[in-house]
Amino acid sequence: MYISRSIVLNVGEDVIKNFLNDKDVSKKKLLNGQNMEMLISDLIDNKNLKVKDINDFFFEELMFGKRRYQRIYKLDSIKNIKYEEDWYEPLKEQYDIPSLEFNNVLSTLVSKDEPRKIAAIHTEYNEEEEEINRISILFVCYIALKDKGNSCCYIPVEFDLLKKIIVIKAWRRQGVLNDEEYKPTYLMDNIISWLEKNLKYTKKLMSHKHKETLYNMTESLVEELFDKIPSYKDSVKLSNDINTFSNSILRKMNLENKICKENGEYSIPIGVMDVKDELLKLIQRISVSDYFMNREYEEAWEMGISAMVNSVKFNDREDILAVVSGAEKRKPVFGAKSFLVLLKSLQESKAVETIWIAFKYNKKLLRVNYDASKNDYYLEIGLLSNQREFTRDEFEYIWEVLTRYESDNNLQAEKLDKAIVG
Repeated sequence: MYISRSIVLNVGEDVIKNFLNDKDVSKKKLLNGQNMEMLISDLIDNKNLKVKDINDFFFEELMFGKRRYQRIYKLDSIKNIKYEEDWYEPLKEQYDIPSLEFNNVLSTLVSKDEPRKIAAIHTEYNEEEEEINRISILFVCYIALKDKGNSCCYIPVEFDLLKKIIVIKAWRRQGVLNDEEYKPTYLMDNIISWLEKNLKYTKKLMSHKHKETLYNMTESLVEELFDKIPSYKDSVKLSNDINTFSNSILRKMNLENKICKENGEYSIPIGVMDVKDELLKLIQRISVSDYFMNREYEEAWEMGISAMVNSVKFNDREDILAVVSGAEKRKPVFGAKSFLVLLKSLQESKAVETIWIAFKYNKKLLRVNYDASKNDYYLEIGLLSNQREFTRDEFEYIWEVLTRYESDNNLQAEKLDKAIVG
C-alpha cells in the first residue's frame, strides 16, 4: 500500500515509532534504516498492521499533535447545524464524503489540481443519537515548499455544540513557499469562510470579552503570587505611613496644582499623579525584589502557584500599546522592573491584548500564548514549544485554564487543581 511521505512528516517519525512499538513491531525493523513510509507500507502488505489501526492513530495525531496554532470561535446560533442532514448534504456536494463517520487518512491525497479534501470525519451524538454533540473534520490541503517540492497541510476543525465553540488548528511548518495561498492562516481563513457560507450558523463577537478574560487571568495570577510573599502583605498595612509621607512631599514642593484641604492635608489631581498609589507600587516592588534577591524565579513553582505570567501586552487609557515581558518571554513578568510601574495602567484598562503564561499539567511545563488582538471573532492560542507533540487532553486543558477567568467578577478565580498542576 502506498504511504505518502507527507503524512509521516505531519505526524512525526518518533511518534510513529512509539505507536509501532506499542503494536509489537520489533526494534530490529524500527532501526533497520528503512524509511518510515516504506516500513508502514510493508507492515500493512504483510498483514502485520491493520489499515484501520494506523488510520485511527493518524487521525488522532493529525487532529492534535504538532498542530500547536489554534483559533477558538464562540458559536451563537446552532439550531441549524444540530442534525446529520445539516452537515452531510453540503459536505457531500463539495467534498464527496461517504458519511459523517469515515477515516481515509492514508488514501486521501491532494494535488495542485485538487488542492483541498476531507480525509476523515468523526461525529458524536447525544444519547438518542439524533442531535450532534461534536463533529471533527480533518481537512487536508496541498502546499508548495521552498525547495520546489510539495507536501500537504492538515487542518483539523472541531465543532463542539455542547460548549458552543469552533476549534481550528494548524502546524506552522518551516520551509513552506512564501506564497500567501500556502500559509496556514490563509488555509484556515478559507476553510472557515467555506463553512460559514455553506452551513447555517452564526458566531459571537468576542474581542472585548476575550480581552477582559485575559485581564482577569493576569490580575488573578499576579495577585496569587504576590499574596505568597510575606513582606508584600505588609505593604497594605502601611497606608498611614504612605499618607504621611505623601503629605510631607506635597507640602514641601512648590507644585502649581497642589491642593491644601481644610484638615491641612495636601493632594494633587489624579491627572498629575496618584502619589499614594505610586508610593504603594514602589513599596511592593521592594517586596518582590527583596524576596527574589537570593532566589531563582523558577522557585516560584515551589510556592504552589497556578501559573506564571511571562509577558503581557495591553493598551492603556490613552490607547498607547504597552508590552512588559520577562527575559525572552520565559522568565516571569514580575521580574521586570517596569511591570509594577505599569500595573496601575493595566488595572485601569481592564483589558489585555495578549498574555504569555506557563503552567504545569501532569508535571509537564506548558508555555501558552493567548492572543485576543488578531480578530473580533476568535481567540488565538499558541503552544510555545517545538520539542514535542500535544494530546487532546492537553489541548482541552489549555482551553479550560482560560475559561476559569471568563466570569466578570473572577479576580477570585478558582485556582488550578493542585493534583493536576503537580
